[in-house]
Amino acid sequence: VLFEGHAYLLIQDGNFACYDLKTGKECWRSEKRFGSGRHGMYMSLIRQGDRILGLDQGGNLHLIKANPKEFQLIDSRKVSEEPTWAHLAISGDQVAVRELNGISLYDWKSKTIPIP
Repeated sequence: VLFEGHAYLLIQDGNFACYDLKTGKECWRSEKRFGSGRHGMYMSLIRQGDRILGLDQGGNLHLIKANPKEFQLIDSRKVSEEPTWAHLAISGDQVAVRELNGISLYDWKSKTIPIP
């Protein structure tokens, strides 16, 4: 996702990273690795203001602050026991998480952490 001249993404080694869009230089790379398994690493990302939600294939929802100076993982929650390979969808204050055999809706208020 893009925010204020920076790109935030999950890179091939499973770490989350931030890049400066003007220079192309890496600002930081998380020490924490996300995702695992035979299908590789995957994270669907959406942004609201300076907050990024990332859903990995293992059913974990991560709340990350968009900050070019340092990696800030605000919260992580297990939202599914099934694989979650679909992209997150957002409509107003609701976030949809598509699981292998269903879909769940969560509130994502402007000034709060998602409430499962």
